[in-house]
Amino acid sequence: MPRKWLTAVLAALAAVPLVVTPASATTNAVTVFYQPSSARSTVNIHYAPAGGSWTAVPGVPMAAVAGCAGRYRKDADLGGATGMRTTVNNGAGSWDNNNGANYALSAGTSTVKDGVVTGDATGPCAAAPADTTAPSTPAQPLVEHVRRLNQIRRAIPALRMGEYSTDGVSGPATPRPER
Repeated sequence: MPRKWLTAVLAALAAVPLVVTPASATTNAVTVFYQPSSARSTVNIHYAPAGGSWTAVPGVPMAAVAGCAGRYRKDADLGGATGMRTTVNNGAGSWDNNNGANYALSAGTSTVKDGVVTGDATGPCAAAPADTTAPSTPAQPLVEHVRRLNQIRRAIPALRMGEYSTDGVSGPATPRPER
């Protein structure tokens, strides 16, 4: 008898549907900083996530970066893609498409300037990190510096202590103070 209730419980559990919820899909993003070679009032980015579709021409507007003259920024969701192909234009027919090859950017932050892509970049106007490296000591010991200084003094008569000359100088002589 005790086994009948166990069989009934197992049968009831078997009737309950098993629902498996997949882990959330990974989403990637890219931040693009672009600096055109000449001043532009409009900058659009036309892009396609790897394996995805291109944005409609002329692309989507990039925003001017406050406090960073001549630079533009766009944050884009790549979905599950890890990179994108991109080109930039002014909305009036002038395109920067990396000489027809398009720019290849990876997820994360990238800068594009003068045809060069820099991945894993910091913002183009970010302050440089403080130099916390202690100053180094001169490569030559102090004795070597003193030796060289003495060579220079011997080579230049005007620098020799106590060896002054008035040869070639006109005017009254100034008496030398006694020591």
